[in-house]
Amino acid sequence: MNVFIFAIGGTGARVLRSLTFALASGIDNIPDGTNIIPLIIDYDKDNGDKVRTIKNLDNYLAIRQDAYNGVTLEGDERNFFHPRICHLSDVATIAGRPDINVNPSFEFKFGLNDSTVAGTFASNIGYAEMIGQTSLTRDLLSSLYNDEPEDFPSGSHPFTELNLDLGLGFKGNPNIGSIVFDNIRNDLEFRRFLNTFDPAQDRIFIIASIFGGTGSSGFPRIVDAVRYSGIHGFDNATMGACVVMPYFKVNTPAGGAINSNIFNSKEKAALSYYAQPDANGQSLYNKLTSTYFVGDDNPTTLPYSEGSTGQVNDAHVVEFIAALSVLDFICQTPQQIATNRFREFGMESMPEGTEKINFSHFDQATFDNYLQYLVAEAISFKYYKDYVLTGKIPPKTSYYKTLNIAGKRSDVMYAKLKEFIDDFELWLDEMAVQNDGLKPFRHKPRDPNSQEPVSDDLIDYFEGWNGCKSGTFNHNGTTFKDFTAFCDVIFKRIQNAWPNEEQVFLRTLYDASAEVFNLYTPNK
Repeated sequence: MNVFIFAIGGTGARVLRSLTFALASGIDNIPDGTNIIPLIIDYDKDNGDKVRTIKNLDNYLAIRQDAYNGVTLEGDERNFFHPRICHLSDVATIAGRPDINVNPSFEFKFGLNDSTVAGTFASNIGYAEMIGQTSLTRDLLSSLYNDEPEDFPSGSHPFTELNLDLGLGFKGNPNIGSIVFDNIRNDLEFRRFLNTFDPAQDRIFIIASIFGGTGSSGFPRIVDAVRYSGIHGFDNATMGACVVMPYFKVNTPAGGAINSNIFNSKEKAALSYYAQPDANGQSLYNKLTSTYFVGDDNPTTLPYSEGSTGQVNDAHVVEFIAALSVLDFICQTPQQIATNRFREFGMESMPEGTEKINFSHFDQATFDNYLQYLVAEAISFKYYKDYVLTGKIPPKTSYYKTLNIAGKRSDVMYAKLKEFIDDFELWLDEMAVQNDGLKPFRHKPRDPNSQEPVSDDLIDYFEGWNGCKSGTFNHNGTTFKDFTAFCDVIFKRIQNAWPNEEQVFLRTLYDASAEVFNLYTPNK
């Protein structure tokens, strides 16, 4: 099964970042043989959030390709980085044959490359060429859209629209984005997706915020481009979406184009528009198999940015929950999807006086299906970075010596794993500082002056756990020495299971973290 994930705009990219960390945990109930294909759509080609997400996806691919080279896993075997993330080029077909003309990429570039520019809204719609018989169209557009020069002083004057430089995206203008996105069905990359998609077995998922410009305008256009493609079976394809409602705001400076004071108004307008029937009598929701809603009424204020390299927003729990909605959509059976068309996420409990959200505040099904794997991942990452990379592991330790870990730190998988873990920890730091902060681990914060507790114990590292079950260790927690002992026992059992030593190393950590995990019980 191929799952095509359309991540629209900056929010879509940030949700993908969270999803990548969740996938790296080796979630067990993702159907075997699933290919997850991210497709980032953003006219802002230098968007900082997008660039960071693509680097993270690239690291995931590099780790997986190195660790799984020459390895065939059985259907019930799982490991870190087990879920397969693909480029469209890995699966693209024409008339059932591989399309060899596709360049590896996680984004739709709308024909743009490093040497081309997006141009203005006017140039995209051919405004200057509207003469003669189309002059009335030009007159209509000039009455609908402001045509002041782009650098015209704003003050109390409306911002330019026709002369808006699309190189930074739509700057919160869905009225512009909807016109530009209307042509997506003719985009070469989108046509390749249409040629590849098999409605009998594949799935589509769309991630879009609805309080800006790119997400709220691109979302309905992509749905229509699939449903009304005229291709047999596409009108009944399995297609879900996560509708991301306001969860942050910005301090808009004088003359700034992004005004978070109207985010809620834009959200309501978008939701109302999506509920209206189109010319075929179908609302946007009718065209979707599953729709997930997530937002936050206690938004964090973020630094102001209109896009490009300056837009690198801190991660947020809403983006993580949106990523969980993608996993839920992937893991559900067709029967489950058919009976759960609309879902809105809500926290199960937040005890009085709780300052930060942790995993014990999620419902049990979410914990069992997804979060427990993130706990195992975090414990393994902490062990690897704090103890293996720092040389605290005794050099004669069986797995460490046999695999020559000390001599491999500059090899591809180990170097990329270090980068991936660094970004994982940064992601945790960023989520923890939001108004509704998610802090599932006692992780060292970025702020060197912070007084928040930091754990050296691997189990105490996880917020919301009790301690040992009776009959296990005599102490409350697992030290790196315990974890190392688990690794050695597991390594001796699996060292000849695969020819790839990187695979053996990841599986050693994966099973050791599961061993630790099973000794403890969540404080639910």
